[in-house]
Amino acid sequence: MMALVIFGSLASAGSAPIQALGAFSINDKVLHFGSYIPLGLLPLLTERRRRAFLAVGLMAALGVALEFGQMFSEGRSPELLDAVADFAGLATGVLGARLVGWLIG
Repeated sequence: MMALVIFGSLASAGSAPIQALGAFSINDKVLHFGSYIPLGLLPLLTERRRRAFLAVGLMAALGVALEFGQMFSEGRSPELLDAVADFAGLATGVLGARLVGWLIG
């Protein structure tokens, strides 16, 4: 999942995968949000709590780093609201994992 997020964040705007994704006309904030949900959810489902929250923190840092990295990708530019959507997706994933834990446990 991380590899997909990294590729999707740094691929040039003219690349075939990004062009194909653009054909669906999905708002980029929705894409950011949806891409980061699993990055918040999966660590809490598979790791101990402390390691999971460290992983989620690293995913948040990754989101910020990828936004800055877009300065070097053709046709891409960093946006603060993309990072906000990343964080919202992470938070949703964390809450989803907590809900699953509560329902199971």
